[in-house]
Amino acid sequence: MRLLTILPEKNPAVGSEGIPAAPPSTLVLNRRNPPARSPTPPNRVIKSTYGGNLFTSDDVLYLKRYIDYCQEQGLVLSLREICERIAVKAPHHTFYSWRRYCNKHQIRLGGYSMDLGDAVAPQEEGEQEQNEAEQQLRVSTGPGIIAAAQQRLQQEGNQPRNRSPTPPRALFRSTTGKGVAFTEQDVTFLVRFMEYRKSQDRFDMVAFWKDVATKAPHHSRASWMKFWRRHKHELNRTEGDDPLPQPPEKKMRYSRSDDILLAKYFFTKPEGTSDKIFQAFGRLRLVNGENIDIDDNAADSEFFREGYICIPNFLSQDQVSSLLQRSKELLADFSLEDHPLTKFTTSDKNHVGDDYFLKSGDKIRYFLEEEAVNENGQLTKDKTKAVNKIGHALHVLDPVFRSVTLENDKLKAVVKDLKFHHDPVALQSMIIFKQPEIGGAGN
Repeated sequence: MRLLTILPEKNPAVGSEGIPAAPPSTLVLNRRNPPARSPTPPNRVIKSTYGGNLFTSDDVLYLKRYIDYCQEQGLVLSLREICERIAVKAPHHTFYSWRRYCNKHQIRLGGYSMDLGDAVAPQEEGEQEQNEAEQQLRVSTGPGIIAAAQQRLQQEGNQPRNRSPTPPRALFRSTTGKGVAFTEQDVTFLVRFMEYRKSQDRFDMVAFWKDVATKAPHHSRASWMKFWRRHKHELNRTEGDDPLPQPPEKKMRYSRSDDILLAKYFFTKPEGTSDKIFQAFGRLRLVNGENIDIDDNAADSEFFREGYICIPNFLSQDQVSSLLQRSKELLADFSLEDHPLTKFTTSDKNHVGDDYFLKSGDKIRYFLEEEAVNENGQLTKDKTKAVNKIGHALHVLDPVFRSVTLENDKLKAVVKDLKFHHDPVALQSMIIFKQPEIGGAGN
């Protein structure tokens, strides 16, 4: 077992303003006699029939020996950085080939054990080695550290603490090569130390983060604070909180459709902290790039796909009856004396130039069927059977229609749920008649 220790003397830069944490290589000290020189690169190269070179047993042995050499030297390099060095020493494989081989065969680096000095009670040599070996096996890194830490905290229970918790023992290099990775030990220590300080009634945020970085200097004060801000909604959860979004089954790259989904979501100007906004977005159930979480019947998906939705029983029977009755009254009140006998047609655009049609946006006007007026300008049907539609400001001027449109909270909720526009308005309203024995084709 490779045993490396943290230097017991304190780093004067730890916790100071604007100064990052010391490099990991300065925090560990090799207790063994490291090899004087790195292993010799392989000199046997076998060409592949598919292009490039094959990985031989010499290559694999050299890779493992060089990883051991780097760890025994206490260099605290990430696997990526090690592959970069190997690609220089053994250039018959590119850096990407060495890295891909490590990923394919799941080659992982171990952690560096850390000696906490006087913070831990002395132990027998055999007991100390056993505890350190168990510690290495228990420590985990990666996306699951929050869940692992919460499980450990539940197992330990919420008993009050009368002493400061022991700082982490293991140091793991980040897989990306950017500093040191956070482990479940780090998370457990952070939560327990915060609980301890609160129980002592001397919890000051500024002093707290300085003390955390002093006790566990493998992360800078800024890194501890950033980690807490990013994951505090997971660590401070209660039973009444909304469930966290499920992690994706497979990591995927962002695509244009993802950008469109985000744009549609933020177009509605959601309220709340950034954590809550993105969690709510993450909880949306998305199928083929469409949100089906707003309505169980996926009404909004049908709207974006077909251009319309049909919502059964949206209006009550009384509302429907009042609208029908009001439509009959409007037909009965239709006067032909001052009407220009404008016809509504979809086959040509004759009515577009008609002022009666163009200036109907803020009025209630009547438009006739194509065949309702003969060549002499007379109706061929009774006026109640000759009207094609009534529009276009019923929702504004008529109280009955206004009650089911502008003053209808259910309609406002539907428009809001569709998330089609951040500030929707009602532009037109019409009564469209399907008259018997008359009417043109809808083109």
